[in-house]
Amino acid sequence: MNKEEFRKNQPVAYRVLSHALKSNSLSHAYLLSGAQGAPLSQCALLLAQSVLCENPDEDGLACQKCTSCQQVERQEHPDFFKIGRDSLMAQKPLRRKDIEAYWKNGGTLELPEIKFENYTIKKDQIARLQDFFSKSSSSEKGRRVYILEDYDRATVQASNSLLKFLEEPPEDVIGILTSHHLSNILDTIQSRTQIISLRPAGRKIRQEQILELIDDEKGAALLADHGFDQQDTARILRENRLFEMQEVAEKFLEMKGAHKAIYYLQHEIFPFKNKEFNRMDFQLFLYWISFLSFERKDLSLKKKLDTQTTCLKILDQLKTPADAALLLDRFCFYMHEIF
Repeated sequence: MNKEEFRKNQPVAYRVLSHALKSNSLSHAYLLSGAQGAPLSQCALLLAQSVLCENPDEDGLACQKCTSCQQVERQEHPDFFKIGRDSLMAQKPLRRKDIEAYWKNGGTLELPEIKFENYTIKKDQIARLQDFFSKSSSSEKGRRVYILEDYDRATVQASNSLLKFLEEPPEDVIGILTSHHLSNILDTIQSRTQIISLRPAGRKIRQEQILELIDDEKGAALLADHGFDQQDTARILRENRLFEMQEVAEKFLEMKGAHKAIYYLQHEIFPFKNKEFNRMDFQLFLYWISFLSFERKDLSLKKKLDTQTTCLKILDQLKTPADAALLLDRFCFYMHEIF
């Protein structure tokens, strides 16, 4: 994250961290928290760079150009340790046709492997962190930094190990934890960190960042509308059929809820007996139905609003452990009534 973006979009966090950096009064551990879309990983990286920077600016923030800053960004700094998802930035925007070809024919996307659903922080990783900081610092400042991303995904055993580390932190070691779900982190962990709340990036900013990843305006607008950021988009491109779900939604709306449209969904697109069914694909399909219905000139305003209401209702239920096949049947029933 560019520090000017940080100053502009996160003014409260900027002032708090700037004061701590300038006055050399950093906490031994920070917990960056915010709703979906808040730039937690980017801010954590900027803070780590600022702690180790060779030429900080007048506000104490990293120059982002020196050797130390570059090493932190590449995760090569000898006094920096990170547990979390890898950087998800692609070298250039992915073309829609390449994404569609990936899903139809296999092959590769120019993105790192992402299996976020299986991501957890385990006890042995915390043990490696503790071992890493048992050694002395190699920097002139003597500071060392670690980042634990999405700490709400830590196991109980990992949290217990980290708790001991936080209670008796090594000298000049700064910890940075991030989480979109603060309530899932032990109170004992929270009480031993300084919590800094970050605001989600605005829709326009999210859309611009997503467009750095894909060259499709509609797809970027859809994801930004629902709070997804660039990292979320990279995961979706790898694990879900974003554009295929757009085509399915367009075809379904063309059929206007007829029996053949229901058959098409239940038997051709979402065969629930197939273990590979992905609930996120269903969610993307509902997003597209909601998004595309308002573009259709052949639908009355009432039908558009009823379609929106139906999609929101099913999306809320999809967040629960409710049976997905039942929810699809329910969606089809509601849409048949609307049309």
